[in-house]
Amino acid sequence: MTQRMVDSTGAVEIPDEPTMFHSIVPPVLIPLPLRARPHKGKNIFFGLLSSLIGPILVVGALLLAFAVFDGSFSARDMILFIVFGPISFLGGIGFTGVALTCIIDAMRKNPALVIDAEGFRDTRSGIRIKWSAIRRATLLFTRSGIAGVDLHLRGSTEAWQNPFRIGVLGFRWRPKPDHLILSVAFLDARPHILAYTVLALTQRHGGEVVTKTSFVDLGLTPITPTKL
Repeated sequence: MTQRMVDSTGAVEIPDEPTMFHSIVPPVLIPLPLRARPHKGKNIFFGLLSSLIGPILVVGALLLAFAVFDGSFSARDMILFIVFGPISFLGGIGFTGVALTCIIDAMRKNPALVIDAEGFRDTRSGIRIKWSAIRRATLLFTRSGIAGVDLHLRGSTEAWQNPFRIGVLGFRWRPKPDHLILSVAFLDARPHILAYTVLALTQRHGGEVVTKTSFVDLGLTPITPTKL
């Protein structure tokens, strides 16, 4: 399906989201600028849930460590601690980071993401990117759907990304100077609309878009460049 920009109305046409009963759907016109705020309900719920799980895992790992050091563990228990102790501790740190990130996002009053005809502004990362600066845009998927867009830039960026934000979490821990992950999860606009608006405007300005990915590589490796 071919994408086109409607300059007179400041809008962009994207393919609508397929449903269980309709795999072929008509395109929709998205007015610009498109503003998305954090979804308070999702962020608060997941933040509180993570705030319960995180400390439990951290405390559990620390208790196991204390038990090992005071000699109350058997050799078998020692092996179990060596294997599962770091996993529990790192998992606890991860859930704690997610909890803090979700709660902070839920408290934001201004739009977290603003998409317009020239580029987008992500206030969560404090960055503004023009569409002409994007070489390739690749959809990132989880089992629940679209989580974000991996942007391969034409130059480097010094923007810092929170690795615990939903939509970024699990996709990339080590930053790449010419890559940026734009999270479209836990916002008050549908991830499909946000992600495909980014893809359409990237393609409009000469960038490549990749919409077909495999779950194994978590969408980070381009599989099939497509036309919107």
